[in-house]
Amino acid sequence: MNTKQFLDKLTDNWPAKIICFVLAILIYFFHQMSVLGKKTFTVPLTIESSGLVSSSSQDGYRYIKVTVRGKKDQLATVSESDFKAYLDITHQTEEGHFEFPVQVEPAERVLLMEPLEIKASPERIALDIEKTVFKFVTVKPSFSGEVAYGYEQVGATVEPGSIRVSGPRSLVESLDAVYTDAVDVKDLSGDEARTVRLISPSRLLTLNTSATVTVDVKVRPVGMTKTIENIEISFENISDFLEITSSSSSVLNVVLEGDLLVLENVSAELISVYADCSGIIEEGDYDIPVVVVVPSKTKLASQSIAVVSVTVGQKTVEAVEEEKLPQIEEPITE
Repeated sequence: MNTKQFLDKLTDNWPAKIICFVLAILIYFFHQMSVLGKKTFTVPLTIESSGLVSSSSQDGYRYIKVTVRGKKDQLATVSESDFKAYLDITHQTEEGHFEFPVQVEPAERVLLMEPLEIKASPERIALDIEKTVFKFVTVKPSFSGEVAYGYEQVGATVEPGSIRVSGPRSLVESLDAVYTDAVDVKDLSGDEARTVRLISPSRLLTLNTSATVTVDVKVRPVGMTKTIENIEISFENISDFLEITSSSSSVLNVVLEGDLLVLENVSAELISVYADCSGIIEEGDYDIPVVVVVPSKTKLASQSIAVVSVTVGQKTVEAVEEEKLPQIEEPITE
């Protein structure tokens, strides 16, 4: 068969031949569509770097989507653990804003699949690249709850008190402190040490210490003052033949210092106030110091009067004799 005869046969009834060819292609594609499938996985995104690191702009892309097309029966055994997604910035030598392609590295068994199509979304990610620096920053505690009633938190110390933080230059330079997890001080009534974790300000920063620190909480009783008024002054040790005919005051006020839990139960009945008249042996006017005796665990801060002025007179014979008479109890009548 010469060339002319071959061309004549090829072009003979060519519209039908073209239609058959197109139908064959369509049938092939429909068949492929029926045996092919698609699965999408969420894969962690890592950064491979050397001297420079990414700053916070990468925080929005901690994960990416990986779409895989292949035969359905083969895709059934594929999972996200079969893929590694990363950005390679090892070739960068200067700080700045750059765009990097997302690279997906499938497991060896996935590469044996045929056909195979792998696509990452997004395909490119923009990053701010900065130098790695470090500095030491203070560790500050945070707290939750309230200490026991009548007590107050007066301070806390952290061990270690500072830690070394490294990471992107802008993040490290703007960092003033690293905080702990909340220390629960609910119902504490004394000093107590608690071990808590540190809270990293950013996943891009590295804390050069163990994951925990010790917080020593200082708790003390709440101190206060309390004023008690109109406490009656008693005149003690006066001679049997003398009597107080008048005094400049019969009551006084005191201010006490102490712990809240103690003072809230102190009343006038628990305080002794007296003037010692044992030194008076005759009639006249006298200034007598006023003595105040307060309950234990309290302290006298002030008293309204320190000296009481009294006038002392001679008792009548009848009054003296009446005091000496025995007291006869009256009979009980039914």
